[in-house]
Amino acid sequence: MQQRQRTVVVVATGLALAVMAITINRLLADESGGWVAYAPNTAVTFPNRDSIIWREAAVWLGAIAIWTAVALWLYRGPRTTDQTSAR
Repeated sequence: MQQRQRTVVVVATGLALAVMAITINRLLADESGGWVAYAPNTAVTFPNRDSIIWREAAVWLGAIAIWTAVALWLYRGPRTTDQTSAR
């Protein structure tokens, strides 16, 4: 595979993983969460966003790790044979 083809594959993989990460985060999102118009000083409470932030970060870091692994695999250098092990 030529260098330009590798670049296209890496970019396309990155875009596909970004779409997948966005989709996963939307599917796992809490539908009842989010800001709504409410009267101030009432007993309205909202869910804790900390767990949501960590989950979204984990999904994105997973996608980035996969993308990095694909890029490193495609752009690895040619294998060299060790002359001393052949003897």
